[in-house]
Amino acid sequence: MRAISAADFEAAHSIVRHLWVMGEHASRSREWGSEPVRWTARGREFLESWEAERLTGRFF
Repeated sequence: MRAISAADFEAAHSIVRHLWVMGEHASRSREWGSEPVRWTARGREFLESWEAERLTGRFF
């Protein structure tokens, strides 16, 4: 097993935090209105592009 580098840890932390915020916004759309839902869609697009740029070809 290899140690997790500081850069990898920070990247994972950022993505997990982003996913959590997306979930919060989606779960509160009745209270907060539809703007958080649009933000969540933009967040999904960000995560998809981040994955394509940084992870494609690094695994398997």
